[in-house]
Amino acid sequence: MKNKNLIGIIILVLLFNWNYGSSQNYFEGEMYFHIDYELIDNKISKNNLIKQMGDSVVAYLKEDKFVLLHNSKGKLGKRKTIFLLNEGFNYVDYEKSDTIMRFNLNKISGKLLNFNRNLHENKPILNELCESITIEFESNNKEDFFQKHKGKYYFSANSYKLNPKYYRNYESNFWNLFVKESTSISLRNEVEYYPLFKSIQQVYGTIKRKIPDSVFQLNKNKYIKIMK
Repeated sequence: MKNKNLIGIIILVLLFNWNYGSSQNYFEGEMYFHIDYELIDNKISKNNLIKQMGDSVVAYLKEDKFVLLHNSKGKLGKRKTIFLLNEGFNYVDYEKSDTIMRFNLNKISGKLLNFNRNLHENKPILNELCESITIEFESNNKEDFFQKHKGKYYFSANSYKLNPKYYRNYESNFWNLFVKESTSISLRNEVEYYPLFKSIQQVYGTIKRKIPDSVFQLNKNKYIKIMK
């Protein structure tokens, strides 16, 4: 009986350690990205894109939420976007605005034209050989500013893991499909916003650490506007 009890305790300990270890597999910490732009339409200015959208972004990630901080320099200042995956919303907060805009992450962005895992189109990023996934879709609304999006997203299948269960309803930009296929963070985004410009965003540094929940809190002094 003592042996059976001992084995039972060992199994419980192993299961606890396995579950704890599994919960630590998903990346939590900071990621730093540089952003560059390539013009499709010369009527717009690269300098103006940098001013309005920024040329760098810092991401703070937990398993069920993340924040993007863009160093935009327009009249509204820096842009903070909070993604609360359990709620199914993201919140866009400009530092000099009194209003936070709320968007539905579950809203499908348009008609999916192409979703493909590019097994032979690899790039070395952060000492990882990364493969890519292409996502291409067009808008269903002819009045939309961007009629078509074509993105190529690079990821390491073995590192910077995401938990797909929190992204399964993130249908905006068909990001649920990317996370389901890659189970990882995109380390390089090459996105063409037709017919105006292409944005190239690539990570150059990461810090793995615990991120406090205070990072994801909304400014209670601002009005929240629900966007359709």
